[in-house]
Amino acid sequence: MSTHEAVLARLRAARQQPRAASSPQRPRPSTAPLAEAFAARMAGELTRLHRTNQLLLTATLASRLEERGSRRVLIPMGLDPDWLSLVHDRLQISADLAGLNARELAGFDTSVTGATVGIADTGTIVLDARYDQGRPELVRGPGHHICVVFAHQLVASIDEAIEHLDPDRELTLLPEADGSCSRHLDVVLVLDDD
Repeated sequence: MSTHEAVLARLRAARQQPRAASSPQRPRPSTAPLAEAFAARMAGELTRLHRTNQLLLTATLASRLEERGSRRVLIPMGLDPDWLSLVHDRLQISADLAGLNARELAGFDTSVTGATVGIADTGTIVLDARYDQGRPELVRGPGHHICVVFAHQLVASIDEAIEHLDPDRELTLLPEADGSCSRHLDVVLVLDDD
């Protein structure tokens, strides 16, 4: 069973379980070990990982878009507009409208989204169609996707990830299974300012 299939199987099983009461919040230890483990598992032929911090996030995103030669960029309706402030006047940035079909989505060079959780053990990112992530088609349409993951969104295991996911939301896992697609993925990991 591939890592992708294992993650999906665990998430499906979690959907069948009754939801436990949430436990009290504990202080989080440093995210550095999780970030290192996540980064080590993210590398792939079509996946590139870029580390940055909150201060340099906009410059990192601008650099990724310029390096790819992106001209038409698609974003979810709820994406923080400041993330693309350095390229706003040079690129055509469009918010996703649910009415766009697959051909129209494929006409964009790049999509930029946030994420719900990153799993260090598997190097998997989970999106659940929240306001800053958009619908799954947003990720699958353009040939290039930039996904922003913050260090505080990293967890060690699938079990921990399940605690952060709503089992009733539509989930997208990145990178997609075993090189089954030709889309390029840039993961921008925003590290804590320790």
